[in-house]
Amino acid sequence: MASSSHLAYPNIQSILSETSLENLEVNACIPSSFRLRLPGLQDRPYNPPRGYITFFLEQLEEGLRFPVPEFLCRISKSFGVPLSEIVPNSIRLLLSFFMILSYVGEVPTTQLWRDFYHAKPSNPLGFFYFTSLGFARFIDGIPNSNKAWKKKYFFISAPDPWSFPTKWITELPHQGPSPTMSSFSEAAVRAGIRSLSCPSCWIKLDQMMNERIAARVRAQKASNQSIHPE
Repeated sequence: MASSSHLAYPNIQSILSETSLENLEVNACIPSSFRLRLPGLQDRPYNPPRGYITFFLEQLEEGLRFPVPEFLCRISKSFGVPLSEIVPNSIRLLLSFFMILSYVGEVPTTQLWRDFYHAKPSNPLGFFYFTSLGFARFIDGIPNSNKAWKKKYFFISAPDPWSFPTKWITELPHQGPSPTMSSFSEAAVRAGIRSLSCPSCWIKLDQMMNERIAARVRAQKASNQSIHPE
């Protein structure tokens, strides 16, 4: 591991409380088979107690849930980056990608994600994020993270072994070549996004989700009317 002066979390103490964890268990619907633990004054995110791993409150606020979705586990293993070290905005990006591809009837695969995104280390070191090349901007509208999110971490244990890397790293494993213009165009077709007629186009997350919610409301209204006709 790099020297502490080059890390983003050398002396970070968690500012969460027992009440915070209790609220988190309820709000995030964490199954009782998962055990949460409040970090002590001497604990650090990169050195969790035996049997536990670290996560950050804002990662869950961006949509992460337990058990961890299989798509996130596959991405974590593919890039060799622990989910604990993926910044909250990239967690949201991953989940948004999954939902949008599912929405258009396609299977979100690791290769398809790699066609659009590549991983980069944060500066200072200690965390990682996903970014697209300028011509491959697939999702827009992701808000900035709360700058204090690194102070809100907790430890968690699972009933079964985690299916993604858990050992903290500071250097990004080799991930192969970055996406190219041709790979982006081919990926857009494979993803069913045929309306992307030029590489500068992108899908607005808020618009897509609003359409999805509206469709669900319409379907629910139609279902209610068929059950209880006027």
